[in-house]
Amino acid sequence: MSDPEVPAASEPHFGADAPRVPAQGPVDADVFAYAAEIPTFLRLPLNRQGTGADICILGIPFDGGITERAGAREGPRAVRLGSSISRYFHGTIGRPYDKCKVVDAGDVPINCLVPDGGRDQIAKRYRALRQAGARVVAVGGDHSATLHCLEALGWDEPVGLVHFDAHTDSYDSDSGSLINHATVFRRAIEGGYVDPKRSVQIGLRPDLHGREQLAWPLAAGMTIIDSDEIMVRGVESCADQMLTSLGAGPIYVSVDIDVLDPCFAPATGCPEPGGLSARELRYLLARLKGIRLAGADLMEIAPPYDVRDQTALLAGRLLFDLVCLMAET
Repeated sequence: MSDPEVPAASEPHFGADAPRVPAQGPVDADVFAYAAEIPTFLRLPLNRQGTGADICILGIPFDGGITERAGAREGPRAVRLGSSISRYFHGTIGRPYDKCKVVDAGDVPINCLVPDGGRDQIAKRYRALRQAGARVVAVGGDHSATLHCLEALGWDEPVGLVHFDAHTDSYDSDSGSLINHATVFRRAIEGGYVDPKRSVQIGLRPDLHGREQLAWPLAAGMTIIDSDEIMVRGVESCADQMLTSLGAGPIYVSVDIDVLDPCFAPATGCPEPGGLSARELRYLLARLKGIRLAGADLMEIAPPYDVRDQTALLAGRLLFDLVCLMAET
């Protein structure tokens, strides 16, 4: 009996770009192994200007707004590596690369030696990509960068918000600073970028400096679903409440990696015990399918505290989830 015919392996091509399957998706894993090629977000093409792209992934290597453990400036680089084990479609959400051209738009140039030296650059780069016609998924970096993304979003009216986090990030100030990763959504609401009555915060922990930390977001009209509620009521009931709270219109999705329990994501500046599981977070994200995303981000990944790249690998999958959601609308 003759040996069965074995299909010829794909031949590498070293022209303008590496082979991609689909053509505008990640580098072809049958040609270039996951550990090969220059790392980009989700192994996608690098296009700093965002020309012709529908979705741009923008790195924000900034941690000038963090109050505890620094290191989030290294987040974008780690997520690029962690997202190397990428996929082409999401079985629940859809096939993003069949519908959209998605690119890695590089990083915002940050001068880490100048206090607040990169904040204006964050808004400038974000705005340039929006003017090129793309929606943006930002990867940080500390959560204060989200304020500058929302500032540059350029939507006609305040957007709704889905905020996954262990903390409210709605303080008036922290250590005398009005702009940092603990005040971002208070400043965003005051600036008219976010509609608090169409906003929901998910995964907050019961550990607080005082009850007043919840008073302001609740008085502003935000919906809060804490981690204990998810345990007691179940993820499905909380997902339904999340969708009801958003009403109609576009939303912005912001994921702080510390919404997850540290056993799933140890690499973050402010780890808080008792968080969501990776499965719960990915399910809640998938339930947003069909809602128009104005923008999205994934923040607070601090690689110096990672364990065997666990957080970076998970962040790569969460980034893919956000891209899939954006491509569907």
